[in-house]
Formats: sequence, C-alpha cells, structure tokens
Amino acid sequence: EREAEAAQKLALEQIQSLERISTIGAVSSMITLELNGPISVISNSCNALQRQFERSPVPPQLEKAIELIARQCEKASGIVNHVRNYVRHRDAQLEPIDLAAELTRIFNAWLLKTPVGMLHLDIQAQGISVFWNRLELELCLRNVTKNAIEACEGYKGARIRIVLTTQDAGSKAIISVVDNAPTGEDELEKHSRPLNT
Repeated sequence: EREAEAAQKLALEQIQSLERISTIGAVSSMITLELNGPISVISNSCNALQRQFERSPVPPQLEKAIELIARQCEKASGIVNHVRNYVRHRDAQLEPIDLAAELTRIFNAWLLKTPVGMLHLDIQAQGISVFWNRLELELCLRNVTKNAIEACEGYKGARIRIVLTTQDAGSKAIISVVDNAPTGEDELEKHSRPLNT
C-alpha cells in the first residue's frame, strides 16, 4: 500500500511537472511575441538619436548612455529570439568562444552585484575555445552562479569560486561553480528535482 501511494505521488509530481513545462512554453511564446514590439521601438529610437548626434554633437555621457541602451536592446532581442527558437525546437546558432575571455567578462559583471570578496575567478587553463551559443553559455553560468549566491546569503564567510580547468589531455573544458554554504541532504534532494534550482 505504501509503495502504491509512493508511486501515485511520484506520478502526480511528474504530471504537475509536465503541466508546468507546458505552461512555461505557452507563456514564453506569448512573452517573446509581446516583447519584440517594445524592443524594436526602443532600438529604432536609439538609432534615430545616434543619427541626430552625427549632425549636432551632444555631451559624451548622453552619447554613452544611448549606446548602452542600444547594446542592451540588442541583447534583449537576442534573448527573445533564443527563447522563441527554443520553444519552436530550433537549434541555437553556434560560434567559437574563447572561454577564458567570456568567463572574465561575465565574472566582472557579477562583481558589481555581490559583496566584496565573495566571488573569485580561477582560470587554470588559457586558450580554450569551444563551439557553443554565446547566450546559452552566459545564461547557464549566470543561473548557476545566482544559485550559489542565494545559497550563501546570510552565511558569514561565504565564498564562491568559478574555476575553468581542462581534463583528458585538454580535450574537455570544465567550468565549476563551487560555494562553501552549509547545505543539508534535505536541501540537496529538493534542489535536484526538475524545475528547481
């Protein structure tokens, strides 16, 4: 009877998980469709302002701000298109990526959002190039790092190390995100379930 109850509970959890995934897919499609309009308007407005700047110079701070908005619009558009392709089961565009340089860029962005001394980058191998989607790499690393930061919140002496190493005579690249937060077995079991961080 206990085994039957456990099997029924597991089946119910799987059904709920599938329903959540289906809902996420539907919502993702809706969001990507709705976001394209505002992003295009902002991007076109930035382009118009930049053309105006060519005719009448403006303060450098304002020009830098417009350039930043334009770059962030381009990034947001890339995320929206990536989600749309993912929902439609289309393959992501791959490109050669210098892992050390990309990790350093993402790491430096995280430094602005975390307490001093919490994050550490340890690149033990240089010159590693992988064929991957740049946005997927950044989203993946940001997600895992965000999870580590959340695990370390409120923990004195929290440290997170992002490590880049190689294995098997350099044929594999390994990116590790390691934190020293005290995590119990119950928490680990909970986090290992689908759709949990």
